[in-house]
Amino acid sequence: MSRLVRLPGLFLVLALLLGIAGCGSSEPSAEDFQAEADEVCVEQVRNFQKVEDRLGSSTSLEQEAKLQKELLPFREQAIADLEEIEAPEDAEKDWDRYLELRQELRDLRKEQLALLAKGDEEALEPLNKKISDLNDELDEVGKDAGLLACASVLPKDQAKEAEEVVEEVALTTEPKRVCDELVTQNYLDTGFEGSFEECAKFQKANAEDFAEEVEVEKVDGVADTSAAVTITEIGGMYDGEETTWVLRREGGQWKVNLISAP
Repeated sequence: MSRLVRLPGLFLVLALLLGIAGCGSSEPSAEDFQAEADEVCVEQVRNFQKVEDRLGSSTSLEQEAKLQKELLPFREQAIADLEEIEAPEDAEKDWDRYLELRQELRDLRKEQLALLAKGDEEALEPLNKKISDLNDELDEVGKDAGLLACASVLPKDQAKEAEEVVEEVALTTEPKRVCDELVTQNYLDTGFEGSFEECAKFQKANAEDFAEEVEVEKVDGVADTSAAVTITEIGGMYDGEETTWVLRREGGQWKVNLISAP
């Protein structure tokens, strides 16, 4: 049993949080532009979550290929919807570049899907790095265009809450608090056969091997929907290892949904 799921290239994180695009109206205000675009991006993330709920988290290339195939139509629809949105004049250049990047990412993900179907891990590694780098650029351009959800920008209070939940799960050995209150059912399904008892056993058995502290490297996500917190654990069984923790917003609080490493 393990809380950690290893996915080549952090597929799930990229699927849930990154690569969303575009918006439109006549002489829109910056606020209207942001709201219209972010509505599309939030809807895409929620659609991704519905697919994940149905298929479960991927733990193999075969499962990931199936997941990515079902996510592709939602990527296409988001791009089509975003291309209908008009940006304010001072954001037009960044918006045009954002849409170009979004299209490039879609094409790369089609290549990724083909390699997943072949099970070609060697070819996937550089492609996944390219996708990750392009997603980072997409977010930066989205921020320059004045976007939030479409640029993976969490409100500061929610980012802080997400960090605190990750730190507590990484450092706390108390089974009930972690396994019953701070993680999703998908987390239990993926790492512990859906069992609270198995999760609790893991917490107790590894109590001496948990991290002493964590260093938060990056926090991003979509408000009230999904977050990703990248950390490096100091001490313990994952000492020095960088991991990304994907969280969901359930009942007004963040819960850990998946922990992944390259």
